[in-house]
Amino acid sequence: MYRHVLMYRFKGSLVRLILMVTISSILFGLIHINNFGGSVVATIPYMFVGLYLSLIYLRTNNIWHNIMTYFIFNTSALMGIVLMWYVNLT
Repeated sequence: MYRHVLMYRFKGSLVRLILMVTISSILFGLIHINNFGGSVVATIPYMFVGLYLSLIYLRTNNIWHNIMTYFIFNTSALMGIVLMWYVNLT
Protein backbone atom coordinates (compact mmCIF):
# COMPACT_ATOMS: atom_id res chain seq x y z
CA MET A 1 0.00 0.00 0.00
CA TYR A 2 2.71 2.48 0.97
CA ARG A 3 4.79 1.72 -2.05
CA HIS A 4 1.97 2.15 -4.51
CA VAL A 5 0.51 5.28 -2.96
CA LEU A 6 3.74 7.08 -2.12
CA MET A 7 6.08 6.00 -4.87
CA TYR A 8 3.70 5.82 -7.82
CA ARG A 9 2.01 9.13 -7.16
CA PHE A 10 5.16 11.11 -6.31
CA LYS A 11 7.50 9.91 -9.06
CA GLY A 12 9.60 12.63 -10.53
CA SER A 13 12.98 13.66 -9.29
CA LEU A 14 15.56 11.34 -7.76
CA VAL A 15 15.44 13.21 -4.44
CA ARG A 16 11.67 12.72 -4.18
CA LEU A 17 12.02 9.06 -5.10
CA ILE A 18 14.66 8.45 -2.41
CA LEU A 19 12.48 10.28 0.12
CA MET A 20 9.42 8.19 -0.78
CA VAL A 21 11.41 4.92 -0.61
CA THR A 22 12.70 5.92 2.82
CA ILE A 23 9.28 6.96 4.11
CA SER A 24 7.53 3.85 2.78
CA SER A 25 10.21 1.60 4.31
CA ILE A 26 9.96 3.27 7.72
CA LEU A 27 6.16 3.15 7.65
CA PHE A 28 6.25 -0.53 6.69
CA GLY A 29 8.45 -1.25 9.69
CA LEU A 30 6.39 0.85 12.07
CA ILE A 31 3.13 -0.79 11.01
CA HIS A 32 4.53 -3.95 12.64
CA ILE A 33 5.34 -2.24 15.95
CA ASN A 34 2.52 -4.01 17.80
CA ASN A 35 4.10 -7.36 16.93
CA PHE A 36 7.10 -6.45 19.09
CA GLY A 37 5.46 -4.90 22.13
CA GLY A 38 5.98 -1.32 20.97
CA SER A 39 9.74 -1.59 20.43
CA VAL A 40 10.84 0.58 17.52
CA VAL A 41 14.28 -1.05 17.51
CA ALA A 42 12.69 -4.48 16.93
CA THR A 43 10.95 -3.17 13.80
CA ILE A 44 14.23 -2.22 12.07
CA PRO A 45 14.49 -5.59 10.23
CA TYR A 46 11.00 -4.96 8.88
CA MET A 47 12.13 -1.55 7.68
CA PHE A 48 14.81 -3.31 5.65
CA VAL A 49 12.18 -5.70 4.29
CA GLY A 50 10.20 -2.59 3.34
CA LEU A 51 13.28 -1.24 1.56
CA TYR A 52 13.67 -4.51 -0.33
CA LEU A 53 10.00 -4.44 -1.33
CA SER A 54 10.38 -0.83 -2.46
CA LEU A 55 13.27 -1.82 -4.69
CA ILE A 56 11.18 -4.63 -6.16
CA TYR A 57 8.40 -2.15 -6.88
CA LEU A 58 10.82 0.28 -8.52
CA ARG A 59 12.23 -2.47 -10.70
CA THR A 60 8.91 -4.00 -11.80
CA ASN A 61 6.38 -1.15 -11.45
CA ASN A 62 3.89 -3.81 -10.36
CA ILE A 63 2.44 -3.97 -6.85
CA TRP A 64 1.58 -7.67 -7.27
CA HIS A 65 5.25 -8.61 -7.14
CA ASN A 66 5.39 -7.04 -3.68
CA ILE A 67 2.21 -8.75 -2.56
CA MET A 68 3.47 -12.17 -3.65
CA THR A 69 6.94 -11.61 -2.17
CA TYR A 70 5.45 -10.61 1.17
CA PHE A 71 3.03 -13.55 1.02
CA ILE A 72 5.96 -15.93 0.53
CA PHE A 73 7.86 -14.20 3.37
CA ASN A 74 4.92 -14.59 5.76
CA THR A 75 4.22 -18.16 4.65
CA SER A 76 7.82 -19.23 5.21
CA ALA A 77 7.77 -17.65 8.68
CA LEU A 78 4.53 -19.46 9.49
CA MET A 79 5.94 -22.76 8.23
CA GLY A 80 8.99 -22.24 10.45
CA ILE A 81 6.76 -21.74 13.48
CA VAL A 82 4.71 -24.84 12.64
CA LEU A 83 7.88 -26.88 12.13
CA MET A 84 9.34 -25.74 15.47
CA TRP A 85 6.03 -26.54 17.19
CA TYR A 86 6.02 -30.00 15.62
CA VAL A 87 9.66 -30.66 16.61
CA ASN A 88 8.94 -29.63 20.21
CA LEU A 89 6.00 -32.05 20.38
CA THR A 90 8.08 -35.06 19.39
